[in-house]
Amino acid sequence: MNSHYNQHYTLAEIESLTKTILDCIEQNHFSIALNENRKENRFLMINYNLNSSKQKKILLSLKPEDFCHSLQNTKKGYEHEILDEELLDLYLKFNIIEFSKGIRVVVISFHIRNKPIDYRFR
Repeated sequence: MNSHYNQHYTLAEIESLTKTILDCIEQNHFSIALNENRKENRFLMINYNLNSSKQKKILLSLKPEDFCHSLQNTKKGYEHEILDEELLDLYLKFNIIEFSKGIRVVVISFHIRNKPIDYRFR
């Protein structure tokens, strides 16, 4: 496993993180990355006709048991961030960002799984 991956979480910790993610999604305090580096995200949305309502429904089906590991961000200037990765039928990776006015979730990856996953709580 990649040295930046971390599976050392309790189920309670992941339940708390999942609740934070779901709360942000419920309140529409989230976005899905669609930049040039996220072609797989755009491919999924276009080819499966996932409008914003369908995207939100998929994201809201997230459960703590879908957790596989967190990932330390290695991009210069963002090393302090920890990226949470979750799996449904898709590969989902989240970044929880805290601002002075609240929390926002950025869905970094939202695409068909393209590598094996070791679930932490299954």
